[in-house]
Amino acid sequence: MAVNELRDFLEYGNISSSVNIPDAVLGQLGHRIQHALRAFTPRDQKAVKTAAETFRRNPAFSAEAAITELGTGEALVSFLDDHGRPEMVERAWIFPPAGRIGPLLPEERAGIFAASPLRGKYDTMVDRWSAYEILSGRAIRAARWASRTSSTPTCCAASRRSP
Repeated sequence: MAVNELRDFLEYGNISSSVNIPDAVLGQLGHRIQHALRAFTPRDQKAVKTAAETFRRNPAFSAEAAITELGTGEALVSFLDDHGRPEMVERAWIFPPAGRIGPLLPEERAGIFAASPLRGKYDTMVDRWSAYEILSGRAIRAARWASRTSSTPTCCAASRRSP
């Protein structure tokens, strides 16, 4: 699948079930998270079976049955191990995103900073020199040095003239 086709698919494609993902893309996925699928029609049942078969089997439970039993906040997950091999599918709780629109109140911000394990490490603001400032300084020093060495003293200028 060409890069543009893949980008278009990911931006505009319907990926509510693994049946809707092209095989060329599905075969490249390493980490998988599958939320509940409901199987009301034969096509839905086929989608559940297909999704279950794409996971590495776990002898503790049937992925096909679990997909239809998953509740809110649950999912089947499979990740790659340290060697890039898929691990067995597991049933897991998924934490919902914890966010909001708008800034923190000053009290909330202070509480987060106070509870941070990095407290004290980044409390003091340090204005270090940026690469731009360092390189600009070097260029200025080099230009000054060049201007000093290029001007020949008058005592030596007479000895360099040809007769």
